[in-house]
Amino acid sequence: MTANPVRSNHISRVRAATTELIDAIDKLVALKKESDALDLLNAFTAEDFVGENAYLSAADIVAITGTSMPAINTFIANNFHYTNLYKVRT
Repeated sequence: MTANPVRSNHISRVRAATTELIDAIDKLVALKKESDALDLLNAFTAEDFVGENAYLSAADIVAITGTSMPAINTFIANNFHYTNLYKVRT
């Protein structure tokens, strides 16, 4: 039996996207550890937000690394979604 290339490609793209998601979560967890270790969330000043970051504030970064990412990570872990994600990642 020959695999359907459209469906097979879709499976591969789901797996690749899943890997990207896991990698992004891992990067944000590492950045949270770094910001905690260096106390960056309390050290940011308005002057740190220049160029492409000029429209952001310390509160925006704290919201991601201090609140949103831990909540997302907890939800995924507590609902067994990591099992699903790691099963299909590349």
